[in-house]
Amino acid sequence: MLGQSPRGSFFSNPPAGSEVYGPVGGENKFYPLHEVCQDVDGTIIPQSGYGETICSTVGNEFKRLHNEAMGVANDDDMVVCVGSCGVSGRSIAQLQKGASPELYNRVETFLAGVAEACAADGVEFEVIGVIYLQGENDNSASTTYYAAQSQTMWQNLINSCKAASGQTFDPIYLINQIGNTYINTMGVPQAQNRLPEQADKTILVGSYQGLPNPGAHLCSNSYRKLGCLFARELWRYYSGNGDFTFRILKAVHREDKVYLSLTPRVAPLKFSAVYDKWTETLHADKGITLSDGAGTFSPEDFSVEIVSDRVIRINASRALTGAVTVSLGDKSHNGTHNISDSSNEVGGLNWVYGINGQYTQENIPSLVNKPYALNNFAAIQQIQSEEIKYVS
Repeated sequence: MLGQSPRGSFFSNPPAGSEVYGPVGGENKFYPLHEVCQDVDGTIIPQSGYGETICSTVGNEFKRLHNEAMGVANDDDMVVCVGSCGVSGRSIAQLQKGASPELYNRVETFLAGVAEACAADGVEFEVIGVIYLQGENDNSASTTYYAAQSQTMWQNLINSCKAASGQTFDPIYLINQIGNTYINTMGVPQAQNRLPEQADKTILVGSYQGLPNPGAHLCSNSYRKLGCLFARELWRYYSGNGDFTFRILKAVHREDKVYLSLTPRVAPLKFSAVYDKWTETLHADKGITLSDGAGTFSPEDFSVEIVSDRVIRINASRALTGAVTVSLGDKSHNGTHNISDSSNEVGGLNWVYGINGQYTQENIPSLVNKPYALNNFAAIQQIQSEEIKYVS
């Protein structure tokens, strides 16, 4: 990492004119990657609300996967540097290049610092991936607005990385969706769902929906699991592989039935329990909201079943009429749902409990000391169903 923390300084409310990454320790120098707690001014302290990032998990898991592929204990020729350039509690407009204050400058000063540290060590560097996690402060925005802002952010970040390293190829761009209690309207998750089709080499890893949390931010184990998911996707695409976004591809209906075609990474589809904050939850409606021209169905008025490896059927209590809409993981379900694939992948880290400062609710017997499960969940989504009519 650059400096003595993976997030640098000035990540909360940078002083005017100090919108810089600010490596902790004051030098553009590399240190072994690890997590620390920091005060709002960037000072390292024993305990604070600014603790676990996904940086260490992403870096260590990516390197583990690389080493395994190479068949070595450690490939000394590959050194991974990860940094967290974000600023807490901001909208995407506030983070854009050219905004005032120029919070985006944290990205460019981080890249400049990496270049300086590499030059001092006599090595070159490339940016292989950018992870963009944001949207919570825009959760009432429209799909059109957030999609346009996202494309601008993607292009600026790609350009900044290439300019700093001199590389000619675009880094992989990884995003996820907001979820849990951050879900308000469906505008932002819909825009995030579509970005891979609008921006080259963009990967929607999924949502953090359903990971244990106290409300709003995640707990440390959930951040580590999220980091494992990002590292896996980064490695998968870096090594020349990839997958289509796991989501609802199409919805069709006739009479009282709706059929959803999905694209699971590993078929068949499954209904898997998630966590609504700390409570393990398997929704009766699996996290689906069904509405038509006559209104919104209550969960008791329809059932959900898997009818083939990639198809879900919704059985309504009456014939559907007018425009039919299916929402998955919406606000009425606290931004969670239960539709997953059958992947049995696990991370290289275990769920940990017993560290000073952890939430007591992280002591989940079914998870503690077990590897993080990396099965995939469908994207949070809203889709219009197409009516199938009889042909006489």
